[in-house]
Parts: sequence; structure tokens; C-alpha cells
Amino acid sequence: VDNNAIDIQTWYLDGDIDGYGNPAVSVLACDPPGGYVPNGLDCNDNNSGVYPGATEYCDGLDNDCNGCTDEDAVDAPLWYADIDYDGYGDPVVFIAVCSQPPGYVDNSLDCDDNDDSVYPGAFEYCDGKDNDCDGSTDEFAIDVQAWYYDGDEDGYGNPEMEIYECSAPPGYVNNNYDCNDWDPDI
Repeated sequence: VDNNAIDIQTWYLDGDIDGYGNPAVSVLACDPPGGYVPNGLDCNDNNSGVYPGATEYCDGLDNDCNGCTDEDAVDAPLWYADIDYDGYGDPVVFIAVCSQPPGYVDNSLDCDDNDDSVYPGAFEYCDGKDNDCDGSTDEFAIDVQAWYYDGDEDGYGNPEMEIYECSAPPGYVNNNYDCNDWDPDI
């Protein structure tokens, strides 16, 4: 044994065989003992998936030994901002993190995240908005009004010819007082 050798160095135990050694377990030797490596950079020598530069996952571990856990994890789900708190997220405002942050949801279905009355499945109203996010405005609105045909254009509608719409179609009025819609004098 050459105790005065100048090429003696510190070797670190690599218990998980990932190429990075345990900084707490080392030996001095000229040649590496079996299972030892020349660095002590492993922050968890019991897990071969944890070492400097490893891919970070949502697993509660500091996979890359940088002192942070689950940051920039490759398997992090997308969370979508829910500014109006209606349970539906904005498809253009999202983040990828392991745990759901406050104000974010796991879907991107909201078509107007600034209005809590607008979301998929909402009731449609006569308000010029696409309340139910189906691409159409005011269709099947629950607050439609009755309109009556005014064939003689006297301002009074025929009670037997009504339709329900959000606004008056041409030739319709909002009353049904005409008893003879074919004569403008009656």
C-alpha cells in the first residue's frame, strides 16, 4: 500500500449506480473501489432517478438536485386561469405546474373568462353574448319576448300570429291589440 502516493483522491459511494456519488460516504484511494465514483454530487443516492441534471417530474422529489422540488416538471399538467370563478378556464392563459394553483382549473372551456355568466352549458339570454359558449349568440334564450305580426302596419299586432325572439323582426310589434290586421284603420 502506497500511503504517500500523490495521485490519491477522494471517491464517493454511488449506491444507486447513477454516476453520481453520495457526498457523505467517501474514501481516499489511488484507484476507485467498486461502486465508487470521483464526484459527490448526488443529493439522493438511494434513487437512480435523482442526480444533477436529471429530468424533473411531479413526484415530490428534487430530481435534478437543484434545491427545488417539482419545478418545470415534464409531466406537469396544464392549469387554466379562471378569472371569473365560474369553474371554466381561459384557453389562452395557462401554466404547467404539478399542483393546482388558486384561481386555476383543469379545463380550457370558457369563451369569456371575464364574465361569470358565460360558460359551457349556461342559459342563453337576450344580451348579445354567447352565454353557453357554443359559437352562437342569443339562440334559444330563456328571456325571449313575444312579437306579433303587424300586417297592416298600424302599430298593432295580430294576436294569432306571434313569434318569440330577442328583438322585433321586421313587420312585428310588441302588442297583440289588432282585431283586424288587414285594415290599418281598425
